[in-house]
Amino acid sequence: MGGVTVNPIVATALSLAGQHPDWPSLQVLDAAMAGHEGTHPDFEVSGPSFSDWLDPPSPFAELVRRAFGMHVDPADFSADPDCWQAVIDSFAARYALWR
Repeated sequence: MGGVTVNPIVATALSLAGQHPDWPSLQVLDAAMAGHEGTHPDFEVSGPSFSDWLDPPSPFAELVRRAFGMHVDPADFSADPDCWQAVIDSFAARYALWR
């Protein structure tokens, strides 16, 4: 992630995922989101292949997919934007984001 601005939530989540590979993705996100419930986080980034940490193929988006969209094939996200939006909506609802 050299040179990429990292949101503090994303930094915590990716660090926890690396330190605790046995934790389920939802547990990682719950820990990373602690204290951020009910907020309006900005996940925009100027990354190498994504413009938002919530957009595939970012590693944070993959954590969100594994926690809230395991039933969906990653290839379907680009083919069906509504499918990915449903995953983001589930993520947002769990942590009361952007209300």
